[in-house]
Amino acid sequence: MKATHDQVSVYYEVIVEIVRGCAFESFLEVGIGCGVLTTKLSQRCPLLTEITGIDIHDGDPPPDGVEWIREVGSDEFFQADDRTWDAIFIDGDHMRPQTDRDVINAMRVLNDDGLIFMHDTYPPNGEPQTTGHKVCGDVYKTYLALAERTDLEVVTLPMWCGLTIIRRVNDRRLWTLEEK
Repeated sequence: MKATHDQVSVYYEVIVEIVRGCAFESFLEVGIGCGVLTTKLSQRCPLLTEITGIDIHDGDPPPDGVEWIREVGSDEFFQADDRTWDAIFIDGDHMRPQTDRDVINAMRVLNDDGLIFMHDTYPPNGEPQTTGHKVCGDVYKTYLALAERTDLEVVTLPMWCGLTIIRRVNDRRLWTLEEK
């Protein structure tokens, strides 16, 4: 992999530009960390009227216009919350059992033509990382299972630790050419 840890923030920029370009109005982040992404979204995506982040850890208060739900796991959040979302970023627990559940739950609340982003799907050096400052775990296994599905479009960008973009195949949007 050519991308290095120095380029770790590039995936934030990709997500921000896609969210802005798609004119999304709602965004959910699973795994806030220190809140870099939701802060960037609130500053640069004026059409986003709902930005929410959830995390099992306590932390600083959110920036204006952003809702952070702290000390709540994603399973508990998805069970209790009935909102739907244009875009969802999954970057919480880095092990397949949880990321599988996060994707299933995210699909259930994703709006038509919405996108799911997953981080840590392309570990550095082709090896899962489970120690050190950056933990990819085995999220790539969730990505591999999703890539086999015919009802989804799945693209992974080989930036630091990988960014995967997932979209439901929408037959209404596919064009067919008439045979002449």
